[in-house]
Amino acid sequence: MDLVAVPDFYIGAMENWGLLTFRETDLLFHPQQSTLSRRQYVAILVCHEIAHQWFGNLVSIAWWDQTWLKEGFATWISYLAVDHLFPEYDIWSDFLTTEMMVALRLDSLDSSHPIQVEVQDPCQIDEIFDAISYNKGASIINMLFHWIGKPAFQTGMQTYLSEHSNSSARTADLWRALETGLTSNTEDGSSVEDVMDQWTTLQGYPTLNVRLEDCESRTLVITQSSRFQHTWKVPVKLPGDQITLIGADEYRVNMEPGCIGFPLVNSGQSTFCRVNYDWESILKPHLPDIQYLESRDKAGILSSLALNFMRSGLDNKLHLLEAVGHYAGQIDWVVVDTLLSVLDDIESLVQETSAWAGYLQLAYSILLPILEKVGWEEEKLDGNVSFTQGAVIQRLGKLGHNDTCGEASLLWQREERGGQPLGKSIRPAVYRTVASRGGHREMNYFLDLYRRVQRNEEKRMLLTVLGSFTNTEIMQQMLEWSMSDEVKLQDRVFLISCIADTGLEGRYAAFKFFQDNFSELSKQYTSGSLLKRLIKGVIKHFNTTEDLNKIQLYFQKHNVPGALRTIEQCCEDIRLLVQARDTSQDEVLKYLNNRFPPPPAGDLILTPRSSQYKRRSFNTPLDKATQRVL
Repeated sequence: MDLVAVPDFYIGAMENWGLLTFRETDLLFHPQQSTLSRRQYVAILVCHEIAHQWFGNLVSIAWWDQTWLKEGFATWISYLAVDHLFPEYDIWSDFLTTEMMVALRLDSLDSSHPIQVEVQDPCQIDEIFDAISYNKGASIINMLFHWIGKPAFQTGMQTYLSEHSNSSARTADLWRALETGLTSNTEDGSSVEDVMDQWTTLQGYPTLNVRLEDCESRTLVITQSSRFQHTWKVPVKLPGDQITLIGADEYRVNMEPGCIGFPLVNSGQSTFCRVNYDWESILKPHLPDIQYLESRDKAGILSSLALNFMRSGLDNKLHLLEAVGHYAGQIDWVVVDTLLSVLDDIESLVQETSAWAGYLQLAYSILLPILEKVGWEEEKLDGNVSFTQGAVIQRLGKLGHNDTCGEASLLWQREERGGQPLGKSIRPAVYRTVASRGGHREMNYFLDLYRRVQRNEEKRMLLTVLGSFTNTEIMQQMLEWSMSDEVKLQDRVFLISCIADTGLEGRYAAFKFFQDNFSELSKQYTSGSLLKRLIKGVIKHFNTTEDLNKIQLYFQKHNVPGALRTIEQCCEDIRLLVQARDTSQDEVLKYLNNRFPPPPAGDLILTPRSSQYKRRSFNTPLDKATQRVL
């Protein structure tokens, strides 16, 4: 089998039979200089394409509505393979945040779709290569694997591949094959198809509502609900480690006498569902117990509380604000990755409002204890904790935390002068922090570095740096430069999206640039993931009704057949955000002001993701890092 790196490749990789093709950044890495995250990404992608030799090539799909059979399987098996080859990667934790949580978030929208979706037009084919076919598909396979067990799963898959070798298959063929692997009946007599068919034909996911009926008897009461009024048979791990099928009827769990700690449902987070713990009987009294759970379960509880955040009521939003503080100081990457996503949600609710200063204090109170634990020296960190280090530094820098920005500036200046080079795990974060406060001198430095480096991995990283400037003149310069031959077609989308993510000025500049260059961009990106990523990147950060109306009007006049569903999903997200801001801002502000009283007049306050600062009074002491630089 041959693996070929293509210098400029429209898609990430392609599973041609016996000849796998990749973007250079998706196949090549440097043994010493590449980051651990890059190694993991390459390992996952290579295993994904190899898995297609069986799922997609040896056994093809009967029609495009069965796309998940190849993409969902290739995604799930890539994690299975990498876990076998590199157990130290803790790759199933990455699966939780990268695959399952992403799918749950998309599947909470009205504009989502079932895994098996009708395809009647060629443009619809590209649209279903999305987080539902890939991520949700992989997630329900993972759930099925844990439910029926490894021996039954292996036997069933051998039957599936042998019966349909050099032919095509449908989802029902998979269910029938897996049934052959079962050596005993399920607890309620359900077949694999009885349970799993709902997961591919129904839109959305179940919510398991969990409450503690009686504190003394320790009886959990579990009911199922769904926004779409569907009901699933849900294989889920309950306290006591038994996997049980929960259907429409109320289910009761009598926990063992003397059982203490958090009454966890969906231990290990293998079931594709949201667990909605009752606030008064479970979450509120057990928040301190979350710290004693396994990392994936810590992440799962927080993610479930935040899921559907914009659509949820005020009480749920305030409960999330209360709960998120209990994650201060957590350093495991699966927890921090989830935490940063939740902070994104809270930030979008309050940015450009009077609640911003309170949000900054909330974010600092959670992130600074993490940075204190991981520090700035990567050689002292184990495994994926290095991801935590870089991500937390970058987020604190983006939020304008003085000491973090000062330390980043100090380290960059030391490297610039030929001193100690930055560690590879913090280098992108330091560079982006410097750029966010930088001017033309910094821009010229990073642009020159981009032109000098040879590895495409380095060039891609530096594009995110060049897209992090908040100086409006530099933003415009970078947008115009993105269309030059110096930026590969496969990469310019990332630069434009990074600029849109810098704040108010960035999102308006990027969307205007998209409009002004629509004719050229629509020729360069006609379909596929890059087109969808470009459109999502330039519109997803808007947060007003006026902006939403302008976006909808623009795409009514400018048809993009390969991204209709993407546009619809982005507009739904914006609409939900606007509604949440209108109905929740006052109470959120009140909560934040009570928890973090506004700073005295004269203190530095960073406006949301902007280069504009209110100055400190002259008698305010400089932060420690700035003193060191001077």
